[in-house]
Amino acid sequence: MSNDIETRLAAMEKTVQRLSDIEEIRQLRHRYHQCINEGEFAAIPDLFVEDGWLDFSYIGKAAGRATLTKFFAEAPKVLPFIRQFIHNHIIDVDGDRASAVSYMEARSINDGEAYNIAGRYDDDCVRQDGVWKYQSMISGPITPCRITKAGRRTTALKWPAARNRGRRRCCFQDLIKI
Repeated sequence: MSNDIETRLAAMEKTVQRLSDIEEIRQLRHRYHQCINEGEFAAIPDLFVEDGWLDFSYIGKAAGRATLTKFFAEAPKVLPFIRQFIHNHIIDVDGDRASAVSYMEARSINDGEAYNIAGRYDDDCVRQDGVWKYQSMISGPITPCRITKAGRRTTALKWPAARNRGRRRCCFQDLIKI
């Protein structure tokens, strides 16, 4: 009988650990967007491991803590106003590694033009010293639209011919001048 209880307890501990890991990774994603939305760009590189990297399609790429710091220091110049909202966060944990997908809606204003953007984040996370951090973050727009001055109609921006990982990517050159 005690062996059965020990087996059940071990299974419960494993389930609790998995759920705890999922919630910690979800909080990591939420913290990232809190930093974006509140303009706390200097805090974002600390959410990555030292050799972490990102690929934001046409916005840019960065690898390593120093380059990530420079990348996010430039963010307010490129996107002076942006608010992001996250949906459908799916997380798959495997020990000290995890992969995650989430979708976002963003509202942005750049050079007096308003934009409504839907995008996707693909993350690889690792537990380092007991804390979950990003190893990599890949993001790109799915359906960016410019909101017309009338505020009622939107104009979809052009899709490039190239595809990345089977998903269509937007030509951000119409959206942001870097």
